Amino acid sequence: MTDLEAKLTRELDQSHQHRALLYWEIYRELSAELGDARAETLLARAIEARGRVAGAHLFGKLERRDPAGVAAAFLAVSPAEGKLWPHEVERRDDGSVAIHVKRCPLKEAWTGAGLTSEQ
Repeated sequence: MTDLEAKLTRELDQSHQHRALLYWEIYRELSAELGDARAETLLARAIEARGRVAGAHLFGKLERRDPAGVAAAFLAVSPAEGKLWPHEVERRDDGSVAIHVKRCPLKEAWTGAGLTSEQ
């Protein structure tokens, strides 16, 4: 990895951690106004809606609409060629593919900020 690639990977990682903390702050504000349950519902719905758009973009034009095709598309766009979210393919069989992602910058940011696993 070149110095520039390392710098960009580090900046991308920091960007994801910033996003995690932004999610937390949005949740806290919604929770203060609407209560925990409603805040969780609204934030989850918004994140899921964005995920549907991103998923349609990533998977919408797949030639192979099977687990192997979805896994290949997912792994092909792994940030920094898999360095940001290290992973391993644990299993491939006729009907499924299991991918183990070894780290998540969002979870690391929440843990680093002192949030409990419940939060």
